[in-house]
Amino acid sequence: MTLLSFNAGNDSIKTCEIWDHIRAERRMLLLSLLSLSLICIVFSIALVLVAKRPPDIVTVDDLGKAAYIDNRQKRGQAAGREEIDHVIETFLSNYIAPDSEIIEYQLSQAMNLMTANLQRLQKEDLEKNEGIERIKKAGIRTELKLEKTNIEQDTGALIYVKVWGTRNMYPKDSLQEKPEVEGFKVSLRLRRVPRTKETPNALLIDDIRSEIIPIETVKAWKATEIPDIRKGLQDNE
Repeated sequence: MTLLSFNAGNDSIKTCEIWDHIRAERRMLLLSLLSLSLICIVFSIALVLVAKRPPDIVTVDDLGKAAYIDNRQKRGQAAGREEIDHVIETFLSNYIAPDSEIIEYQLSQAMNLMTANLQRLQKEDLEKNEGIERIKKAGIRTELKLEKTNIEQDTGALIYVKVWGTRNMYPKDSLQEKPEVEGFKVSLRLRRVPRTKETPNALLIDDIRSEIIPIETVKAWKATEIPDIRKGLQDNE
C-alpha cells in the first residue's frame, strides 16, 4: 500500500510539472507574438514615413560628373532653374528626338513628365495618327541639340518656356549617311506640383507647342542674349 501510494504521488508531481512547463511555454509564445507584433508595427510606421519622403537624386552631366541632390533639403522648396532645365532636356530628348527602335520607351518616359490631361491628349493624338507605327516604319534615329532655353514667365504655379534647337535625323542602319537637319522652336508650359516619388523635380509638362524653323533662325537666336524676363507667353487656354 505504501508503494502504490508513493507511485501515485510521483504521477501527480509529474503531471503538475508538465502543466507548469506548458504554461511556461504558452507565456513565452505570447511574449514572442507580442514582440513580433510590436516590431511589425514599428516597421509599418517606418515604411509609411519613408514612402512619403521624396527620393534623393543623382544627376549626371555630359562629362559624366555626378552630383548628389538630397531632396530632404528641398521638400518645401519650389523647383529651381537647374531642375527646370533638367526636366525640359529629359522631356524633349524623348518627345521630339525619335528613335525607331526605342520609340515606345521614349514616349513612356515623356508621358511620365506630363500632366494627366496632356497625357490623355497625346495618347489620343498618337492613336489617331498611328504615330508609333509611323516612326517604327521610318527607321530613324535622332540627335537633339538644345541651343537656347528661355524662361519667359513664371507665375509661381506655371512656368512658360521657349526652347530653340536643332535635330539631326539619320537612317538607323547607316552611320555614314548625311543626316536630315531641322531647326525647331518649342513653347512649353510647366506646372509646379508637390515633390513626391513620382515627381521628384516637382514639375510636370502641362502644354507643348512646337514648330520647324530654318537653321539660320536657330543660330541667330543662339547668338542673341535673351533676358530671363517674367513676362511673355500668355496662357492660351
